[in-house]
Amino acid sequence: MVGRPGLLHGGFVVLTGTLVTVFLLGGLASNVAVLLSSLVPTVVFAVQLRTGKAPDRVAWGLLLGGLSLLVVHNATSVVTVATTGDRASGAAHVATLMIGYLLILTGGLLATVPLARTDPGGMIDATIIGLATTSLVWTTLVQPHQMAVGISPGGQLSQLVLLLLVSAMVGTVLRAIATAADARPALVYLTVAILGAFAGTLSDGLTENPATGERAWWIGACWVIANVATAAGISHPSAPDIAVQPSTGRLSTRRLAFLGAALALNPVITAVDYAMGREPDAALLSLGSLLVLPLVIARIVILARMHASAEERLRELATVDELTGLPNRRALSERLEALIARTSLGYSPGAAVLFLDLDDFKAVNDGHGHRLGDRLLVEVARRLRRTVRANDLVARFGGDEFVLVLEGSPDGSRAAGLAAIERALEAPVHLDALVVTVRASIGSAVIRPGQPTTAEQVVSAADASMYRVKRARRSGGLVTQRTAANAPDAAPDRSPSSV
Repeated sequence: MVGRPGLLHGGFVVLTGTLVTVFLLGGLASNVAVLLSSLVPTVVFAVQLRTGKAPDRVAWGLLLGGLSLLVVHNATSVVTVATTGDRASGAAHVATLMIGYLLILTGGLLATVPLARTDPGGMIDATIIGLATTSLVWTTLVQPHQMAVGISPGGQLSQLVLLLLVSAMVGTVLRAIATAADARPALVYLTVAILGAFAGTLSDGLTENPATGERAWWIGACWVIANVATAAGISHPSAPDIAVQPSTGRLSTRRLAFLGAALALNPVITAVDYAMGREPDAALLSLGSLLVLPLVIARIVILARMHASAEERLRELATVDELTGLPNRRALSERLEALIARTSLGYSPGAAVLFLDLDDFKAVNDGHGHRLGDRLLVEVARRLRRTVRANDLVARFGGDEFVLVLEGSPDGSRAAGLAAIERALEAPVHLDALVVTVRASIGSAVIRPGQPTTAEQVVSAADASMYRVKRARRSGGLVTQRTAANAPDAAPDRSPSSV
């Protein structure tokens, strides 16, 4: 990577200006300029692979392979012009160019996989829109010209394939520049490169004369600029950030409408052709469908996953306490109703329900701030969760109140649960400079076979039991003290919780 952007910008201007000047000399010099410009990004990719600076060796390898084929294509043109004075042509010459573009497109897509993981829908949408735009340009501009000048169906097909491949790259690069803010300098160069390639390909199809093989003289300048801009883009210090930017793009109503229009474009073009008595372009319809259909299926899969994820998140928000991560009151009610049903059917021996309220939690929350109060609740929740078995339930009922549902022999579960809670809350809680000794008032209720009840009745009974305990026990509750030299030796008040 070039460490100084100013040096990179200056080098881009000088090199581009030099090669364009050589190109304008015409004849063999033009072909040499295009060849030299294609060597620049090829060398840069090769050096990055060699020095281990390539962020993705597979993607960079495909890009290098595609660029190397373009070098071969351009070298063949130089040799043909130098030896015969004619333009290079033939199926092999065209195939080299098309395979090179295909490798570049594949490598470019792989290079942006990390970005696509954060914004897969946006990348797909941009590609579909790019393909649809090309369909419109092909139908209204390129194909009419090629048919008017008598270009063969095979020549038209190759030109269409090139345009579709390049337009797909245009879509992905433009989407990246819209989302990857930190990588925007590198992406500006890559945007210049891809637009130059698109302009060159489009102009090639619009100006080709099949009788003479001539095209507009300035088309090659588009390739010179595109090649040097590619090298500048991947050499810029911001290039590694292209694939690591988070996306904020969403499937808005406007984009959905635009995407729908893009998907309907090819069928509409076909319908218009039929209505005007023209033969529909089978190549466009077939290739467009083959390229767009997998993208649409992928987009539907992404939307389905997003919908399922959103539903799961809503269910989680409805049943999980945001602060502690414990099940909330709603989840507690659902679990209790299910347990009561199992007990009434004889599938469960019953359960003990313990209702826990932290004594004088308000003193910590009001005296030392809600932040420390929240941290205390999180720590108590963590300790309670570690106390119970995997099939038991610890829920946050609200505020500083917790409910434990311990399935098993009701009386045995109640005694074991009370002892376990006392052990869990025995150690002081350290909150920055504050040491808190936790005590709690605990009430209980039981679920027994043959005793009809509801979740609400069980929780209410345990709650009432807790308040009887709170009134009966001595005052004091949470004992707080500032950390001091003798704090570790201080004996905290650890009066046992009782029922």
